[in-house]
Amino acid sequence: MEHQQTIQVRIQVIDMKPQVLDLRVPVYLKASDLSQRIIRDAGLEPFWPNRKRKLYWMRARGRLLQDHETLQELGVIDNELIYILPQPLPEMGVVEQNPDYPKVNDYLGQGLPLLVFMLFAIIAWSFCWGFAINASRHLLVSILPSMGVSVLCISFSRHAWGGSPSDPKIGGTAFFLYTLSVLFASLTPLALREMTFTEFILFAVPGYVSGVAVLPVAWLAWWGSVEPLPKHRVVEEKEEEVQQHTCAICQQAIEDEVLTGCKYGKCGRAFHVGCRQAREMIYRGPSSFCEVCQDRVA
Repeated sequence: MEHQQTIQVRIQVIDMKPQVLDLRVPVYLKASDLSQRIIRDAGLEPFWPNRKRKLYWMRARGRLLQDHETLQELGVIDNELIYILPQPLPEMGVVEQNPDYPKVNDYLGQGLPLLVFMLFAIIAWSFCWGFAINASRHLLVSILPSMGVSVLCISFSRHAWGGSPSDPKIGGTAFFLYTLSVLFASLTPLALREMTFTEFILFAVPGYVSGVAVLPVAWLAWWGSVEPLPKHRVVEEKEEEVQQHTCAICQQAIEDEVLTGCKYGKCGRAFHVGCRQAREMIYRGPSSFCEVCQDRVA
């Protein structure tokens, strides 16, 4: 009989400290009572920082449960997922948890040594391109190496300047280096007199145009990949400490407009005005004692 009146559910607590609970709960309890039992088992805070009671919503089967509804009425079965979350107070607003940003590590492409290495790589690539021209007059020998050196020039420029990826200096520097690499590639065939300058220009024009076309594509491929993620600075707001008084009679919080103390000023306790007046009216003891505190005053 007990098993029929309870079900095993998984509770997802949506709070500043989220957690998942596997509980066996009664299906006949109202949502208002069931939520109080769940938050007690989960060890959640029953009050807000301003000492107002923390009320919780329950969500199951795609909607919020009304206070009078039960899991049995909703048709919840074993091992279903139920959400429970606090109702934010209007005066406090919604408190969001700061996201866990990944650790910012320095990228490998920074530093002068790597820039010098990349510059030598561009020069070496250009000279190897020139030797390839001596070995073959195929069109691919003109196009493919030029596209590769374009990517190297953009990579060097992005690492050299950093900063904003849309900086015109990046494109200008890469285009200048690419033009120099084409000139370096021409040194080998012209120095060995394998081809005249006019023949080299006619042979290199398709590759040069292809390389210039690849420059913006390579630039877009590097767009924003060098900059680290922005560091998230958590600014802790210092909240003013507000002294909250609790009535010594009803044990409830006291608003400033109804706050009063012992009229004899001996015990230092705080009361609601109405609570103290009601206690004084029903007091039947000796006049030498405080009607509220029961302390001797005379």
